[in-house]
Amino acid sequence: MTGHTMQGSKGWVVPAKTRRARRTTSRGQALVEMSLVLPVVALLLGIAWTASDAMHSSIGLTSAARAGAIVAASDLSLDASSTGTATALTEATLAVNQEEGVAIYVKQTGSCTNNCVTLTFPTAVSSSINMAQVTITHSVVTNLPIVSGINVSAQAAARY
Repeated sequence: MTGHTMQGSKGWVVPAKTRRARRTTSRGQALVEMSLVLPVVALLLGIAWTASDAMHSSIGLTSAARAGAIVAASDLSLDASSTGTATALTEATLAVNQEEGVAIYVKQTGSCTNNCVTLTFPTAVSSSINMAQVTITHSVVTNLPIVSGINVSAQAAARY
């Protein structure tokens, strides 16, 4: 049976050994192509996963910042002194943690680097309408060696 021949589409006679050898070579070629393409596809999927995680965090942080700004504004409407400002920041941080369902965000009075809440007042002192602005900064941790982490920041303001 090893000496069987087959007639090709153009009328040529192709020995069975040649057909088998060609099939084995194409399988090896597909394996090499897959081994070259698979890491690239996996990397693109990882980047898409990380980007979607960052977008999800951004949406949640915006909602939490809005809740914190509303609480801070209501506290500042009662007491706008430095004690009231400290209380407003503490209450805003608690509202952010409650909205996110975690306890990782801490209040920060200076610059914020990771997992912290800051409270600022963007309007002028002479204005009759005052604003409380809450900024949350969060770092999204990734498992990709190329992307070490993505910093996500959200801001919201409310009047008092």
